[in-house]
Amino acid sequence: DSQSYRSDYVWGENQNILKHWQKLGKFRNKHKSVGMGKQIKIEDNCFARVIEKDGKEDKVIIKLSNKSIESINVKNIFENNTVLRNAYTGE
Repeated sequence: DSQSYRSDYVWGENQNILKHWQKLGKFRNKHKSVGMGKQIKIEDNCFARVIEKDGKEDKVIIKLSNKSIESINVKNIFENNTVLRNAYTGE
């Protein structure tokens, strides 16, 4: 349930929360698939967003969790040996 990730926020009061939302906003701006792409469920609280527009393809994996992620099966979304990066942590 994504509702547990929502709460009231007084903008600027907590710089850590502000930085979190700024990071998510920048990610969304860079990846049109987040807002316009087709959603493909991978597992509970994890899905891909995929779009092809104007000859360009954008694919992202979104995992709604505040826990460490050990692995996600993305074989139906990305080709073998595709190098992926955690956009939130940079890993």
